[in-house]
Parts: sequence; structure tokens; C-alpha cells
Amino acid sequence: MSFLFEDRTQLGALMNRHDWSRTPLGSPDTWPLSLRTIVSTVLGSRYPFWIGWGPDLLLLYNDPYAQILGTKHPSALGRPASEVWREIWHVVGPRIDRVVSTGRATFDEALLLVMERRYLWAMPVVVLMCLSRPTGVPFAAMMGLLLLYRFWQRLTAQRLTAPTRTVQHPTAQHPTNQSPATQGVTVQRRAGVALPGNAELWSLGGLTAVSGIGALLWPAIAWAATGDPGAYTKTETAWRGDDLVPFKPWFDAGIMLFGPTLGVLAPFVFVAAFTLLMMSRPVVALGTELRLWCCCYMGYLLVFLHPQTSTFRMLLPLFPLALSAALLSRSRAYRGTVVVMFVLLQIVWIVWLWAWAQLPGGGDYPP
Repeated sequence: MSFLFEDRTQLGALMNRHDWSRTPLGSPDTWPLSLRTIVSTVLGSRYPFWIGWGPDLLLLYNDPYAQILGTKHPSALGRPASEVWREIWHVVGPRIDRVVSTGRATFDEALLLVMERRYLWAMPVVVLMCLSRPTGVPFAAMMGLLLLYRFWQRLTAQRLTAPTRTVQHPTAQHPTNQSPATQGVTVQRRAGVALPGNAELWSLGGLTAVSGIGALLWPAIAWAATGDPGAYTKTETAWRGDDLVPFKPWFDAGIMLFGPTLGVLAPFVFVAAFTLLMMSRPVVALGTELRLWCCCYMGYLLVFLHPQTSTFRMLLPLFPLALSAALLSRSRAYRGTVVVMFVLLQIVWIVWLWAWAQLPGGGDYPP
């Protein structure tokens, strides 16, 4: 590659080392002069910029924008913007389409990279959920962690919230009216990192409080009805014949299945495997909220669940992980196969429950 970007910036050095032959852009030697010029300009800017080139809006950006990308950097370089921002593309995609089709910049008071969150509307739904299903505790934990995460973003960011602009480079016009050298140039300009506003934090805090109260409703009702503060957990574990001891059933099940040595290690191996799963690319693509939910719910199961108790039923709230299986490939054939397999597994599960019978040695292992 004879053409080189200035390596005074991290992205400039990274672009010089990047294997562009594996991307639709090809070698920078073959890039149009307009693209090389705008990339050089963006790399030297202290403000966050990204360029979307071509019909797929292949992503090119500078050092400040890499901070906004977070863990998506550096794998985002040269990839379609719709893949990089998959979790919020339904929000930002139409705005970018309008810029490309009309040639007019868009202006939004709301932060560009914040998914639509209606926390206040969720409050009554959360209360009903807590009263109907034993998911209040993990949901409240998820909301608490999400609130801390959003608040941490506000405290640690160097740039405070500011209006967000999605603008088109002045040389870029409607695709039908511009030359091939400038087609598809879209530049996103931001004065700050995508951070939650005060209203969002307050509504999120309110939902967190409602979730915490909802999680305690049934224990409080059982306490009021019986006079025993432990009535709820005693009722939940009555069939086991002993009191609730957090984590212990997992070690007991491990020892039963794998022996006294490996059985003690089995829960730790399971936690390590689940951690790796949550760090995998398809699961990361689910977004912060769904990943937090899966982690909190699995933590709840580790603390309270006996792993041989209605296993399939208790795993149902981890349904977002099934979506991550569909994200392993963009092939329609693969994703169609995943959907068909999940439908068939539902039939298997229902038949299994319908034909359930006690084990030959007594007892059961209901799914």
C-alpha cells in the first residue's frame, strides 16, 4: 500500500495496518480522492466524526468517536454501520436514510445513541409481573445495575450531554445527483458522548424503586398474613425438606452427578462458561439491558434455584439468549433453521410434559 494516513493519531496508525483487502473498500490506493481527503480531515479533528461510505455505509471514524464505540472498536472499522449499531439501527437508520435521500441535515434534541426507553409506562407492568411471576428480584437487580451504569456514564464522561447532529458532508448530495466518488458519504457529528439526560435518570430511578418494592410484595404479604418474616422462602422451599441455603443445591447436584471432587468444581465451571457466553459477540449484540437481565436472572437461579426443579420452565426467562443464536450468522437459511428448530423444541417440551411419569426408582425429574 503506497498511500498512507498520517499516524499521529491512533486511528491513522490503525488504518495503515488494517487489511483493507478483506473489506468492500479495498486498498486505500484505489479510494477516490474525495474519500481519502475527508478521511484525512476527520482523523485530524478533535471532535467525534464518522463517515459512512457507499450503499452499506461502511464505517470510518476518528479517535474521539472510537471512545463512543467502546467495545465495538476496533472491529467496527470498515463494517456496515447497520451491523455496528444493530441494537439501535431502528432509531438512527431512518434518520440517516433521510439525510442521504434529501441532502438535509437532521437535528434532534434527544441523544442519538439512546434507545427509546419508556420507564414511567413500565412501572405498572413491572408491579403486575412481580405479583404473577417470581422474577421480581432479578428484575429489580437488573434495574439497579442499569441505573448505576447510566449514572457512571454521566460521572466519568469528559463531555456532558449536548444536542446531537447527523449531518451529510457538504460534497454529498442525493445519490442520483452526485458522482460515484462522493456517493454515500455521511458524517455523524456530535458535541458529546451519548449520555442519559436528567429526565431519563429520574424515570429510571423511579422504575428501579418500583421494581424493588414489587420484588418485596409477596414476602411482605406472606409476613403480614403469618407473622413470620421468613414465611415466603419457607413456603417456596417446603418441598425440599430443609431451609433455603443460597448456592448449596447447585453443589449438591454437582456432587450427585460428578462425584465429590468434580462435583464441587462443576458450579464454578458452569459460571465460567456462562461468563464467556455473555462476552461473546452475538450476546454483546443484544445490548446492555438484555445482557444485564440474563446475568441477573442467572444469578438469581444460582442463589435460589434447585437445578433439578422445573429446569426448562425456569430457563424460559433467558429467552434473549435464543435471539443471540440467530445472530451467529446473517444467512437467512441459518436463521430460518434456528426458528424451525426452536418451534420443534417447543413441541418436544410439551410432549415431554404431557407424557411425564415417575422415574423407575421413584422421584422425578420434570422438565
